[in-house]
Amino acid sequence: MKKAQTEMIGLVIIVILITLGMLFAAQFALNDAPEEKIFTRKGLAYSTMNTISVTKFEFDGNKLPGSVLLKNCADECLSSTEADCQYSNLDSCISFESQVSALFAETLDKWGKNYEFTSKLVIGNDPVRDLVTITPEGTNTPCQGKDTDTSNPFPISLELGLIQNLLLICD
Repeated sequence: MKKAQTEMIGLVIIVILITLGMLFAAQFALNDAPEEKIFTRKGLAYSTMNTISVTKFEFDGNKLPGSVLLKNCADECLSSTEADCQYSNLDSCISFESQVSALFAETLDKWGKNYEFTSKLVIGNDPVRDLVTITPEGTNTPCQGKDTDTSNPFPISLELGLIQNLLLICD
């Protein structure tokens, strides 16, 4: 009789240990690994920037890759007397901004991602000029204070300097 009771207690202890082990395993499996989120955000930012640079956008009846349209924007900015080109109503800059905003609305906005895209003109010791800034509609700095990953700067070389493009994606 005692032997049967001892065996039953042993089986109950084994069942309890297996149950506890399963609970711990489930807890760790259900937690999102931050490394996976970082990798996903970085990959999304990089592939989005690469897509923007090669996608052909409509401008003056032609289809131009995003990098060429940004070069046109920089050329217009250099010939402008305005210190801040972002709000100077430059045709190619406006065209680039509106078409990329539409692209982001169809992708990043629908996926619920916050983002900040900036394009700046950098020439030697001259002050940096903002060319284009794109954020989700109704926000100015959606990534401030959040976990953020970047595409790393995507430079476009010019004769006088470069255009530095950066996409931040945040949760």
